Amino acid sequence: MRTLIALVLVLALAPTAHANPFAAPANVPPGFTETVHWSGLGHPTVVRFADDGRVFVASKSGLINVFDGIDDRTPTPYADLRTQVQDYWDRGLLGLALDPDFTGTRPFLYVLYAYDKAPGSDQAPRWGAQCADPPGAGCPI
Repeated sequence: MRTLIALVLVLALAPTAHANPFAAPANVPPGFTETVHWSGLGHPTVVRFADDGRVFVASKSGLINVFDGIDDRTPTPYADLRTQVQDYWDRGLLGLALDPDFTGTRPFLYVLYAYDKAPGSDQAPRWGAQCADPPGAGCPI
């Protein structure tokens, strides 16, 4: 259980822009071990555990993967919102929640993301990865 908690904390506290949290070795407290359980997920921002054992991992880019369980090493794409998510600077898919009755009668996911559409426009996606201005300076969404 200690390893699982450390995995979630590393994902939750890892910077999402430009830095690789696994690049430098960390000092691990006595009694803990450091292992990379899943890799290649881009910049994960949210991990949620369903009552049926599935694990949902959302990435800043807008891709949501699901693992059949904690021991599954191969994710299955669950939802791909990358054409709708404006993934620049501190923007992206930043929140995900499972419905309280997700494994029962309400199999719904709720996501919080920066919608890549200019206000008052019908054009989506608007900026994609082309926005080169600092947040708030010229790429309104």
